[in-house]
Amino acid sequence: MRTNFKMEREKLKLTQKELAEKLDLSEVYIRKLESGASSPSTKKAVIIAEFFGKPLDYLFPDIFFAII
Repeated sequence: MRTNFKMEREKLKLTQKELAEKLDLSEVYIRKLESGASSPSTKKAVIIAEFFGKPLDYLFPDIFFAII
């Protein structure tokens, strides 16, 4: 699964651990999202999108296009 999630995290100069703490998620989960090994639930995807101020289809394009 391709994402722009990692790029946005790096723009903010956050480590995976720092982002995980800010979003109340595990560092392992963040790592899996960035590598494409895991897909976020709708609820978590919305939380992440709101944090970055980006639309879901930008952060997780493969998920968005699989739905429509």
